[in-house]
Amino acid sequence: MSLWEESTRVPLYIVTPESKGGTNCKQAVSLLDIYPTLLDLCQLPLAEHLDGRSLKPLLDNPSQEWDYPTLISWRYQNYAVRSNNFRYIQYRDGSEELYDHTKDPDEFNNVAHDAAYSTQVEWHRQHIPQATALPVGVSEWNGDEIDARIEEWKTQNNMPEWLK
Repeated sequence: MSLWEESTRVPLYIVTPESKGGTNCKQAVSLLDIYPTLLDLCQLPLAEHLDGRSLKPLLDNPSQEWDYPTLISWRYQNYAVRSNNFRYIQYRDGSEELYDHTKDPDEFNNVAHDAAYSTQVEWHRQHIPQATALPVGVSEWNGDEIDARIEEWKTQNNMPEWLK
């Protein structure tokens, strides 16, 4: 129920007949990559419309360079982009977070507004979808329960200090 590491990280194990036991890969990948990987392993044609990519190159060489970030979404227009060393989060209100996992694996220090990380913010920002579909059954966006709660706080002038 969030875009931070602890909520979105899951273990992924892939074993093939050719696998050598105990090989570990530290690259950031997506569960959307499983289906393209299975197609590739079975030597079936890869479908062009899939969002994921085959992990077969990482199965063949787990230490190779892998510059494909993983996109995570939560609710409407809230995204995280996870690369090997960073997590970038952009909320639908435009606010941003960036965490440097080489220095801050627990994501305590948001460095999105630190000038030293401007290149990383811009690189990750490029992976946020520009066009998004509305949630199923909705013809226009009128907010959700989160928006309603924030509006209630504003109206009653009792927004929590940490959100101001």
